Amino acid sequence: MRDYLMKYTNIFALAGILTLSSTAVFAETPPFKKLDANGDGSVDKAEYAAAKAAGVEKSFAEVDTSKDGMINTKEYAAVLEPDCE
Repeated sequence: MRDYLMKYTNIFALAGILTLSSTAVFAETPPFKKLDANGDGSVDKAEYAAAKAAGVEKSFAEVDTSKDGMINTKEYAAVLEPDCE
């Protein structure tokens, strides 16, 4: 009976670990409106920090293709598209 319990305890522990680790891997990119905290229609560096914290891999400089110090909806949409290289 003890072996039976140990076997299932290990299985449940492994399932829990896999569930927690997959949450980080498959985390969704936050929607633009959520990042635009002040509602001005663009995302600045401070607001973009929330996207980085949520797992967005691209840096602010990579996303800000116009180099105006703000990310607009078109630039942010590029974050949602997979790289085609």
